[in-house]
Amino acid sequence: MERAGFRIPLLTSVLVGLVGVILLFTVKDNSPLVWIGVVLAVTGISNGIQNIGLQNLLYTFISVKESGIASGLLMTSRFIGNILASSIYGVAFATGMNVGNMSTMAIVLLVVAVVLVPGMLYVTVFEKKNYS
Repeated sequence: MERAGFRIPLLTSVLVGLVGVILLFTVKDNSPLVWIGVVLAVTGISNGIQNIGLQNLLYTFISVKESGIASGLLMTSRFIGNILASSIYGVAFATGMNVGNMSTMAIVLLVVAVVLVPGMLYVTVFEKKNYS
């Protein structure tokens, strides 16, 4: 994916993530464990692709001298995002783990995914203007 730059991985990750979030709405009380695994795998694949794209994006815009600081800030941002996500999970599942609470969480994730789409489009258009 390094040759592809960051445009294709970022757009792919957002689209796959959106599909994963939409698939979360299909999980019910009687869903087979295999189906739940498939839905979670789609969401996880999206996160993995996005990490690669974000790293490529980072290293495209910084000098070699700044790479250590930039990598540290990227990791700090990821950790803050993980803390925020854990807090949201705690609020969504405070009353228990059930399909209703999971649907609430899926709605939150859908909003986040929809917000990410314009951001990723902006970043990729920015790359296209400057580097293509």
